[in-house]
Amino acid sequence: MLTVTRQDLIKLGYGNSFASDIMRQAKSLMVEKGYSFYRSRKLSRVPCEAVEEILGITLPNKTSEISKNQEVIEWQKNQSKDQKTEHTISEYI
Repeated sequence: MLTVTRQDLIKLGYGNSFASDIMRQAKSLMVEKGYSFYRSRKLSRVPCEAVEEILGITLPNKTSEISKNQEVIEWQKNQSKDQKTEHTISEYI
């Protein structure tokens, strides 16, 4: 289950106060659904689905962003290997 914090919402571009309001509403929604442990003030994470339900949008998936970053890193590694190979071959010619 993906979770969201207030800081995640701020990184997405929501203001500090609005992010806090969203978190408060999401926790209230989770309590209405029967998850009473969301009443805790110390709990600072809520399910992504609760935030999406409140905002009416789909939030970007962190795992897809991670996999995209890994693809970019792999591409960069392959490029650097190709450049090293070209460099070593040009040295011998």
